[in-house]
Amino acid sequence: MPAVSEIQGVSQLLILEGAALLLVFVLFGALAALCAARKKRTGHAPRSLSLFSADLGLLSSRRNSRALLEHVRGWAGEEGGVLRLQLPFNLKTFYCIADPVLMRQMCVSHNDCYTKMHAYGVLETFRKTRLSYSGKGKASEAGGSDAWPVVHQLVSQLLRRPDDRALFQAQIDPLIDGFVHQLKAHEMADFAVAFRSFYWNVVLVEVLGETDEELRRLYEGAWKAVIEQIDDPLTHTVWFWHRLPFLRNIRFRSLCHALRTAVRQRIAAHPSDRPWCAIAHLNASHPSMSLEDRTEVILELLFTGAASVSTTIVWTLWHLAQDENCQWQGLVRDEIHRVCGLSRHAVGFEHVDRLPILHGVLLETLRMYPPIHIGRKVVEDHTLGETLAMRKGCDVFTNPWLVHRDESIWEKPHSFDPSRFLTVDGSQQGQQEALPSSTARVSPPRHTKGAHGHSPVFFPFSIGKRGCPGSGVAFPLMKLILAKLLADHTCVRAEGAPEASTEPSLMLPLTPVKVYVRLESAADGKSCGG
Repeated sequence: MPAVSEIQGVSQLLILEGAALLLVFVLFGALAALCAARKKRTGHAPRSLSLFSADLGLLSSRRNSRALLEHVRGWAGEEGGVLRLQLPFNLKTFYCIADPVLMRQMCVSHNDCYTKMHAYGVLETFRKTRLSYSGKGKASEAGGSDAWPVVHQLVSQLLRRPDDRALFQAQIDPLIDGFVHQLKAHEMADFAVAFRSFYWNVVLVEVLGETDEELRRLYEGAWKAVIEQIDDPLTHTVWFWHRLPFLRNIRFRSLCHALRTAVRQRIAAHPSDRPWCAIAHLNASHPSMSLEDRTEVILELLFTGAASVSTTIVWTLWHLAQDENCQWQGLVRDEIHRVCGLSRHAVGFEHVDRLPILHGVLLETLRMYPPIHIGRKVVEDHTLGETLAMRKGCDVFTNPWLVHRDESIWEKPHSFDPSRFLTVDGSQQGQQEALPSSTARVSPPRHTKGAHGHSPVFFPFSIGKRGCPGSGVAFPLMKLILAKLLADHTCVRAEGAPEASTEPSLMLPLTPVKVYVRLESAADGKSCGG
């Protein structure tokens, strides 16, 4: 039984939490009264919705993030590709961008007008976006520099050397074998949950060079805690919300501190016997960078590397397991057997660049389920397009899904059709039956020509200088894992299984859950779809 002092401590925290919550509403009301006449609206004024309006409340009660995306796309489409979300009394303004031209301006031409410190900087508790390191071997007197250039440089070095790939693969092959055996032992398990549990270990091996159960639990706990924070609307609307002494906030900070300590210890140990990992590359390329700054760079990799690959692989296997896509799974397996061999143990990194059918399947999955969230804070007044006035202090967000599923851009955007990314003998095909694996090549996406100029309509990892740098690592890793799983297995949908669903998340609304698929031995002749 818990000690009396422990019970009293929890009771005191709960009382303090209630008092803090009351204080928030009192202060919020006072601020609203003081700021009622603030922030005159200028420039283009897109449709404005209150964050506390009945229609948004209805959407929140559904806990269906894909339905929310559909409504946001519809609303933004009525207003020229922009949806404005407004706090009462203009206390804060949010913009959702769903137009590819405006997205490109936000992420590329006006990139310097934004910072990633949206949501009042809650992500800074997990990792810092500014370093004291100046890039010249010493601390900067001007307040340091952005972390993302160092992160991008580091990612460009990962898994490039054949020796690094071989050493890394030797570490993850046993993890893949263990995952396959676990999945077969629990046939009715949620594949999405099982795969994410497996993939935490892969990221730790790639970034830190090692993994164990305690480290995996710590990493998973801290990452989920920060996602929980940024999914809370109050985190975006009340600047001190995540700083209040709530039990959830205390746990969040504790987990982030524990993970930071564990990462710092491993960086200081200089793992020279694990040359493939990010820590080894960072220590070698930036020896004069402080331990604290190197810790923040590695934490950024741990944060951004957790979801994209796992989300994409799970959705890929879900679609390949459907009756209507069995031929695609057959084409992928034939390609794997032709290039790699008949067993997953024959598949290696040296093969992944020669699997165009599998690459096209992954591109189509990324089109349908882009795994990233693009969030920015405006730090300088500017104008997007011709009339959209963006004011300092606003938060801007978007999701590539809003463009990737736009019927004015894509032909049948809700249909899984990897042929839109593939050519045969130089010509794009619209039917999977016309894609023999010996002649298929990856091509630019086939889509409806629209009035979008040179603006991208396919950007699953964002665009611009602050885009996700990990695609160069993600694609080889995704193809390696999928090729190993499909070389000697058929992915089938569990009998009577419902449609796959998504996590109720604002930041990662396309994260799959309730994905009931199984891996059947290909030697048994089992076909996908049951």
